Amino acid sequence: GELTPGIQLILDAVHVEEEMKDADALIVRAAPAKIVNKAVMEAAPRLKVIGRTGVGYDSVDVDAATELGIPVVITPGANNRAVAEHSLTLMLALSKNLVEAQVEASKGNWAIRDAHKQFELYGKKAGIIGLGRIGRDTASLCTGIGMKVAGYDPFLTKEQIEGMGYEYYANYEDLLKDCDVISIHVPLTKETENMVSAKQLKEMKNTAIIMTPTRENSEAGRPRWGRPFSAPPQRMPPLCKGRWHGAAVTEGLSTIDGLNPLRRCAPAPLDAIKGSLIRCGGMRADRGVRP
Repeated sequence: GELTPGIQLILDAVHVEEEMKDADALIVRAAPAKIVNKAVMEAAPRLKVIGRTGVGYDSVDVDAATELGIPVVITPGANNRAVAEHSLTLMLALSKNLVEAQVEASKGNWAIRDAHKQFELYGKKAGIIGLGRIGRDTASLCTGIGMKVAGYDPFLTKEQIEGMGYEYYANYEDLLKDCDVISIHVPLTKETENMVSAKQLKEMKNTAIIMTPTRENSEAGRPRWGRPFSAPPQRMPPLCKGRWHGAAVTEGLSTIDGLNPLRRCAPAPLDAIKGSLIRCGGMRADRGVRP
């Protein structure tokens, strides 16, 4: 429906081509991979620019847009803080066994508080894989509640990471073994897809929390497994049962038996959405055509 004069909200992706016929600009939020394809663009002869509220281009066929001369722009930084705060929320929820406690308390099982599954994050070591903008914000929040922070990032030197006040790891495999909480903040690339193998998962502490609070990649509207874990969800239960304290990850792993599951399902805060839209509207259309 129409939000304000001149702004049309498209809720049904099936009819996106029909909705786009009079569009001068398109702003895309969370959407399946390449849902904005060449056919959609060609159905909008007036289309002058495509904006993504956030980072990443997987929902847009950038090659097709480039061929048609339509710039594609992103809004880096608009939701950094929102994702970092959500990462901390997941850590707190899992360390306090919030999901199971809520479910059991709603059944009248007040004895759940005596299960002793909760623990304090103060003094624990948080391992941040990927110290980009969101990773750095997450690390800062962890230090704010008294956690020790270790970091791995192949694009940063030992001096740079230690200069931030964090312990440096030359490889993420050792970080996975040593840390109590692991939060993964990496883009989906050939190097990062399936970066955490079953062997590495087995070597983690059995009290650890592991999280990948980044957005999923998807194809044809379905979540795509493999970011960043190497095993599909149906093969994970024998490996994971009783092994970790908890996980907050993409859709597939959130259903594993034996974990304290918590899905990454929080909606984007209004502040982040507003920031993304403002930045998307304010960016020059002759920049950022390709990553």
